Amino acid sequence: MVKTLRPYSEIKSPKAIRGELKKVLDGLSLKVLTQDRFMFIWKGIARDLRKVGVKLDFEITTSEKDVFDQLLTTNAGKNTQSWDLLVWGLDDWFYNHPWSAFLVYRTQNAWSTIFPDPILDGYIDIFFRSSVGTPEFTAICAKIMRHVYDNAYMLFVPAPNKLLAVNKNVIFKPNRMAHMPLWEIEISRDHWSIRHGSRQRKSLQ
Repeated sequence: MVKTLRPYSEIKSPKAIRGELKKVLDGLSLKVLTQDRFMFIWKGIARDLRKVGVKLDFEITTSEKDVFDQLLTTNAGKNTQSWDLLVWGLDDWFYNHPWSAFLVYRTQNAWSTIFPDPILDGYIDIFFRSSVGTPEFTAICAKIMRHVYDNAYMLFVPAPNKLLAVNKNVIFKPNRMAHMPLWEIEISRDHWSIRHGSRQRKSLQ
């Protein structure tokens, strides 16, 4: 499904689209609430939006708590800061089930900042009743992604690969999920602790 979703038009040229967007958006200013760790992404987005006349006004924090305080109160209209774009990292992906990502699409949920959408909520209800790996599950996932894409509810910057660095003399097989079972790391025969221990034993003999 995601392979059919394009971040660009396959019909119109980028210059033509940019011109049309500028006629509509020129002079628009949007307030962005974000952690500082995402600014490397936002610099590129801000540059592209300037081409169509949109200015981003950044409220930058070093604390994830500041962002989540606003996120989790917005659905009930109790947020204490006004914002147009709120940026947070969704690092949880459990096995091959995208429930943690799709949870933010349930518009009555505290994690969601989407205005009420009965169609989307209906899709989400079906999604949570469907079994992974079935044709029904695949079909409802496709409907959800297409609906969110067509309505431009959210902007995702995916990171399909998680990079982990471990000592070259240990054996570690990461899980396909959010938590990392570091307690399962095994040391190889070449690990310094074993080699050091061998030297100690030889010196005592």
